[in-house]
Amino acid sequence: MLDMSMIISHSQYSIRLNLNKLKRVTLSTIAIILGLFVLGCEDNESIVVRNEANGNLIVAAIDEHHRVNGSFPHRLEDLVPRFLPEIPRAEYATWVITFSMDGSVLYLAFDGGGDRDPDGFWNSKDRGWISDTK
Repeated sequence: MLDMSMIISHSQYSIRLNLNKLKRVTLSTIAIILGLFVLGCEDNESIVVRNEANGNLIVAAIDEHHRVNGSFPHRLEDLVPRFLPEIPRAEYATWVITFSMDGSVLYLAFDGGGDRDPDGFWNSKDRGWISDTK
């Protein structure tokens, strides 16, 4: 005959054992997710530095386009393939090209699109980068 106290005791032990396994799995999962998040996060300053370096390639091509044609390109795509093999990538951002009202100043910007995303711009008059980390 089965002793009910042994069954209950065994069941409680199994439940405790399963809960301990669940805690270990849950903590391991949280640790992995947190680790991936930390590895995937990068400070905006280093992203901005790389975007500015890629932007400088575009600026050099814009300058060459202006020297050869006497005008700024209307679109970044106008630089490819004669002045650039391809448009360099902007990390976590999009390249935007705009002009002053009279067309005498070109603005090249990388726009992250959000409050915490990297943003910066360069203009042909001042010839320097202004970014959200400076």
